[in-house]
Amino acid sequence: MRSLLVVLLCGCGQAVVVIGDGGVGASDAGPSLDAGAPPDASIPVDAGLDGGAEGDAGTDVDGGPTDAGLWQPSGDRDARGTPLPESLPIGTYLGVMGCEFLGGTPAPGFGGSTPCGSYEVPVGQCNAGMRNATMNGVLNTITRASLFVHEAYRVGNTYVGGNDMRYGQHQTQAFIMKFHTGGAGDFPVVGGLPPGALGTIVFNFVNQPNRGEVATRFGVLSTRPCDFDYARLDAQDPCFQRLGIAGGGSLLAHVVPPGVSPGPGHCALRPDTTYYLSTRWEDPLPATRGLISCRPQTGSPTGQHCGTSLAIQ
Repeated sequence: MRSLLVVLLCGCGQAVVVIGDGGVGASDAGPSLDAGAPPDASIPVDAGLDGGAEGDAGTDVDGGPTDAGLWQPSGDRDARGTPLPESLPIGTYLGVMGCEFLGGTPAPGFGGSTPCGSYEVPVGQCNAGMRNATMNGVLNTITRASLFVHEAYRVGNTYVGGNDMRYGQHQTQAFIMKFHTGGAGDFPVVGGLPPGALGTIVFNFVNQPNRGEVATRFGVLSTRPCDFDYARLDAQDPCFQRLGIAGGGSLLAHVVPPGVSPGPGHCALRPDTTYYLSTRWEDPLPATRGLISCRPQTGSPTGQHCGTSLAIQ
C-alpha cells in the first residue's frame, strides 16, 4: 500500500515532511457498492454556509474530540443548524487511516457522513450555475454538499496521518474542505518563494478508480464555500481551475501577506485566514457548464460515484 507525504512549504530553509504509515493503497480491493444509491434527499437546498462569520458565543459544536475546548466554532453550520468548527488542532488526525471505502464507516472526520467523515451542509451556492435538468438520464443538479474540516495548516500538521485523502464523491455531490492558514513563522522553510511569501501549498488531484470512476472536476480555493465563479475561471484566476481527467490536475497556492504577490500560476492565500477548497463533478468549459461530468457506466461497482486521491504538498 502507498503512503502519501504531506509537505507544508515556506520561506525559511527546509521542508517538513510528514510520512504516513498505513493508508489505503490504490491497489487495495475495497467493497463494492450497489449502483444507483442516491444521496440523502432530505438535505435542504438553501443558504447556510456563512464562510467565516463568527458563530454564536458559547454554543457547542457538533461532534469531534472529547476535549471540546480544542474545537473553535465558526459561522458555518451543518444541515441541522449546528455550528461547525473553524479548524482542528494540530495532531487531531495523527495515526488515523485514510478515508473509507464506499459503503464503509465514514472516517477520519467527525461529521458522520461520506466522504471522509464530513458534515452534511446546506447545498446553497454549491448548485449555482448548474442546469437543473435531466439529460441522458443524469440530473444536472447538486443535491448534496459535504464539508470536511482539516487541521490548521502550519508546522506539525499531520493531515490524516500523512496518507493520501482517497475518497468517492457522488456525481451530484459537492465536496468542501475547510482549512485555516498559519501566520508568519508557522510554515516550514523552503527556498524559491516569491519575495515576502510565507509558504506554499499544492493541492494535487489524481484519479482513484477504486473509489469511483474518472471525471473532470471544477475546483476552487476561496474564502467562501462553493464559490464556483465562471467569470474568474475565464479570467484565468489561478484559484479557479478546471481539473481535467488526465492526471487530475493541481491547485497551486502561495501564502502571502497583503501587498505581496504570489508567483505565476499560484493562488494568493492570506495568513491566519480560513479557506474552502470546493469541488464538484463538472467540466466548466463554456459548452459543458452546468452539466454533471461524473457518469459511471451501468453496473459500476462503485455506483454513481467518481473517485479522487488528493495529495497536499
